[in-house]
Amino acid sequence: MSMKCSHYRQAPRRKISAGADLHRFMTRVIRWCTVVILFVVFCSCSFVAELLNMEAAQIISWSPKRECVAVEEVPYITVCFSNTMNRPLCEEAFSLTKDADKVRGNFAWREQDSVLVFSPAVPVSKGCRYALTVAATAEDIYGNSLAEPFTFEFVTGEELIPPEVLSHAPADGAAGISPRESIRVVFSEPIDEASFYSGFSLFPSVSGGFLWFSEGAEVHFLPVADYQFGRSYEVVLSREISDRSGNRLAEDFHFSFRVQEVIEPSIVSVETVEGGRVLVPTQSGGGIDPSLEIEKNEKFLLTFSKVLSEEQKIDLLNVDPHTTFTATWNAENRSCILGFAEFLLWNQVYRIEVLGQTYTFVINGPNSIPITVTGISYCADLEAPPGVDKFVPLQFAGNYDFSDSVVPAFDFHLHHAEGAQIDLGSLLKSLDITITPACISLVPIDIRISPLAIDPQPLPASDESVARFFCTLIEDPAVSGTITFRLDTTLQDNLSNHLAEDFVLLVNN
Repeated sequence: MSMKCSHYRQAPRRKISAGADLHRFMTRVIRWCTVVILFVVFCSCSFVAELLNMEAAQIISWSPKRECVAVEEVPYITVCFSNTMNRPLCEEAFSLTKDADKVRGNFAWREQDSVLVFSPAVPVSKGCRYALTVAATAEDIYGNSLAEPFTFEFVTGEELIPPEVLSHAPADGAAGISPRESIRVVFSEPIDEASFYSGFSLFPSVSGGFLWFSEGAEVHFLPVADYQFGRSYEVVLSREISDRSGNRLAEDFHFSFRVQEVIEPSIVSVETVEGGRVLVPTQSGGGIDPSLEIEKNEKFLLTFSKVLSEEQKIDLLNVDPHTTFTATWNAENRSCILGFAEFLLWNQVYRIEVLGQTYTFVINGPNSIPITVTGISYCADLEAPPGVDKFVPLQFAGNYDFSDSVVPAFDFHLHHAEGAQIDLGSLLKSLDITITPACISLVPIDIRISPLAIDPQPLPASDESVARFFCTLIEDPAVSGTITFRLDTTLQDNLSNHLAEDFVLLVNN
């Protein structure tokens, strides 16, 4: 009996345990689904956009903006917001009242729903007080409402306050004004442009144009011709000038300024950009200073006594003999870098002419020395023991027997700038060996340049190189002919110095 009772009590406990497991499983499922849904919502573009646009919307402009306006100036009311707005909420928050009575009208939107335009059903009336109100319930598309309600009141009628000149430039009595200085006038309110044009005078007269700013309250006169150096000018704003309500200036307004005195610029110095070597103006009968050692790619810094105008920079420089050059001016137009489109020529005398001075120099820098061929020598057998007869210098139009060639080679002896290296590619391109008629058979094998060349004779100095031409050479004893060795000016070194002129050596066989 007690066993049955015990068995009966255990059965319900197993059912409760299974229900609890199911409850925990469903709880976990719901939690995961919630996390996924929140993640999707958070990552949606609109949600992120709302997070990034949580600042209160603002009214940044409106019209009319003056407290007293003529009725013809109010065909409609505009309110400009800082954000794209919620149209229905903004239209509900907007109101225009006339002497406390609400004005009916139509709404329109511009600039991607950031500008509200309200057109009254009945045009505004003269002599009435209007109140423009936007309640704080107006919201942008992100749900941000106005930080505070907005109200502006204006009266339609005649505005009787005359305009005033608040500021002007140049200041009255200012001196040292540049030849193209603009004249700027700021009024207390927008001005009728036609009245300004007839009421503005400049003595002496200078041609120019006008630019308007601040909705017509600021005007700039821009001269299109220079004022005269050292001359005084007077600006007169006559009382004909009026605001847009027809109110004129209370009295004529005058101010004057004086233009800077003309000071002709002079050349202060000419020096090399690299190393700062100073060139001295060439005196009558003076010579050239060869110690300057000007390189072929040199640039020159020219410094002047004063700032140069754009007109003064025209035709300022001349280089003789004629060479294409560029002048790069600094921001103050007080100095410039004179550079050349191409390398200057070795041993050529040049003259820079500027503001009546001449600066003479010669291209003789150590890194600009052109390549020259000092000779060609022939070796019949490179493997033979060294000796005085192993390398035979070839003479122009000399007669030579090549029948004893075993391991032959030709050495080309080249002179160049100290420390320079001959460009192998240009050497291969410039070298030409012509045999007429076919007195020998010459087949090229390789070409090397010292120090890779083996045992060149004589050994090259630091400003020399030897290019060794390896070949096979078979002489036809039955045929006599001429062998012509040629190197053209495409031959160059790593300093961009070329062979000064074509080299030709002709020998007989």
